[in-house]
Amino acid sequence: MDDRMGGGADLPIPTATAKPHKRERLGREERRRQLIDAAVRLIGDSGLRGTTMSRISAELGLSEMAAYRHFTSKEELLMEANTYVIERILAWLGSSSNAWIMDRLREIGESHLEMLSADLEMFTSPYLQFLTMTQDEGPLHQHVIANNLRMKDTIEALIREGIAQGSIRADVDPFVFMHEFVSWFLAEDIHCLADLRDGTFSRTSHSRMLELILADVAGEPAPADAQASEGE
Repeated sequence: MDDRMGGGADLPIPTATAKPHKRERLGREERRRQLIDAAVRLIGDSGLRGTTMSRISAELGLSEMAAYRHFTSKEELLMEANTYVIERILAWLGSSSNAWIMDRLREIGESHLEMLSADLEMFTSPYLQFLTMTQDEGPLHQHVIANNLRMKDTIEALIREGIAQGSIRADVDPFVFMHEFVSWFLAEDIHCLADLRDGTFSRTSHSRMLELILADVAGEPAPADAQASEGE
């Protein structure tokens, strides 16, 4: 008899059938963060009108209904996306702890390109989309206005602090300087977005403009003890 199963031959060991991969269940806050990130990315790529709940959901492999369990409307999600972008601007404005305000403003300005180039899709492009959105009286527009005021108030507060310490001249209008500073970094935003990817971007003119703006409001030079602590 043909003993094909005999002779102590090793038999193949049955393996368990692979179970289908289940999508990871995330906590509510983590899923909300994913939806906000997807919305910010789509806003930069497709604009506010092209950013829909269905497209945001598809980015994460979710159903549109699943997205609505975390945000009641597209408008609510866009508000959170706008706050995400503004919080990044506020973090940039707080990136220097230099006690001498004039030097702090210079350090903030010098770090602007690094922030832009590190993340065009999640910062520069979506910010400009919000900035140029059609004006109306709806909640989203009012939310964008309120967030922009937060940014502007932060810059004005820096100027007032500089005036108080003497690093900025006493006759400088914080509101006027704020608009000059915002205009400067928006110009770099636009130039960076247009030319950074193809390698034609040059920062020379923007660096020069920053120095001219700061020189125009400069007060007293930093005291020797402040310069010494800065060099440590």
